[in-house]
Amino acid sequence: QYMSPYDPDEGPSITGWRVQRWESSLQPVVLHQIFGNPTSSFGGQAPVQTVWQTKVNKSISPTSDFKSQQTPATGPTSERNTSDSSMDMGKRVSFDPFDLPSDVRTLAQISYSAHGGEIAVAFLRGGVHIFSGPNFTPVDNYQINVGSAIATPAFSSTSCCSASVWHDTNKDRTMLKIIRVLPPAVPSSQVKANSSNWERAIAERFWWSLLVGVDWWDAVGCTQSAAEDGIGKNA
Repeated sequence: QYMSPYDPDEGPSITGWRVQRWESSLQPVVLHQIFGNPTSSFGGQAPVQTVWQTKVNKSISPTSDFKSQQTPATGPTSERNTSDSSMDMGKRVSFDPFDLPSDVRTLAQISYSAHGGEIAVAFLRGGVHIFSGPNFTPVDNYQINVGSAIATPAFSSTSCCSASVWHDTNKDRTMLKIIRVLPPAVPSSQVKANSSNWERAIAERFWWSLLVGVDWWDAVGCTQSAAEDGIGKNA
């Protein structure tokens, strides 16, 4: 169950999302000298324990409230590495108490690319955020009106593209959204400063696809699409 921080009687709502990435490592256990030499009890090796550390901690605000018939946000949503903070009441996402999922694990779903370079996090009510790299660098985000559901995206074989499919109940038709993940779309006024970076990434994914025997045509199509946008050059 979820309670609104503004008014406990107004029903459930979600005021933000938290995305974290954790890493585990084996660290030696520090024992007091009163316990003697611990290595003799562990086969001549010092005892260790698994330690988890937070490497990425992002706070993402809901993009829109479909209950108020607001227009979905088209620009990037706010992503912060800070702790909880107060939010504008207009940013919260309200729910019908009878339309909430009974399992909290259905509030969000995570999709990984085949090589692990990108990750997509899809939230309840159709918010999708795509990150790249170990630091979760934002690549793209969009909002689709799927009601109280999740439109989980799927990556192409080399994760150059991502696609989401869902059924629009209002228009009674199935929708398909395909976006180019790499390289991200850039404004026409922006200088092509990072063309060498994505060309290197395209080349690495091309060779990776050859090694693992997957279809690499999406890397070629992605290169063609980027060349049409004036990012780098067509090979």
